[in-house]
Amino acid sequence: MENSLTIFLSLNHFTAILFPTKYEKLWRRGLVFVLGATFLLPLPLSFAIFNLDMYIHVQDDNVTFILDNHKMDNVWLINEINLTEITSWSSFAFGIICLLLKLASIFAYKLRKNGHQNSTIERKLTIYTMMTFFGHFIGTIFCVIVVFTSTNFVDEQNNCFSHVQSWFGLTLEENDIIFLANFNQFPWVNDLSTLAIPAWLLLWASTQMKEIIAKKFKWTRKTEHKANVAFVVPFSNKVHPLPKLLANHPK
Repeated sequence: MENSLTIFLSLNHFTAILFPTKYEKLWRRGLVFVLGATFLLPLPLSFAIFNLDMYIHVQDDNVTFILDNHKMDNVWLINEINLTEITSWSSFAFGIICLLLKLASIFAYKLRKNGHQNSTIERKLTIYTMMTFFGHFIGTIFCVIVVFTSTNFVDEQNNCFSHVQSWFGLTLEENDIIFLANFNQFPWVNDLSTLAIPAWLLLWASTQMKEIIAKKFKWTRKTEHKANVAFVVPFSNKVHPLPKLLANHPK
């Protein structure tokens, strides 16, 4: 899902440069398609989790655990395809597509030269392009190592082994060390490649995005200021005894 959103954002920037007067109307009409594609494209790679037998192995310290999953025998599609391998190659493909879109956006900026402002935007866009591709690249490396160290094969003695074991003659224990050392990096690799780099760099590079967020915060501050307004009613220190008030009251 994150990769799809990154591609659509890159496509949005590219169309904004090519069609500055029409791209807003174009994206309003295609918003339903973009949302549908964002939620539906990841399903072929994520539905398999509902057809896996999941096991949690608690370690001796009673704190850490290992999450283990096994394919079910009665699901043909899950057993025939390697979803991890497909995920790694799709991550690489998404990275290449984003890189091409960003390079096309930079080229379009060069065609529309507008002095110092254009050079500043071009510099920010170049940094954003390279860092976004770097994020996808480290995500791809992570997935490829997972594929090569996963024990998805069985030999004649019914022992599981991986690509790395067959290529370099490693033992199962050595292969597990490499697999776990890589897999333990998943939280920061996933956040950095799919959220931190695209989102924060987009906020840094996009003037329009910063203006929209600034307007939202200004509106919030004004609302809080209005909500905290106190009306002071003058109060007289003079004491008016009740008998005098009744005596002076006309009958």
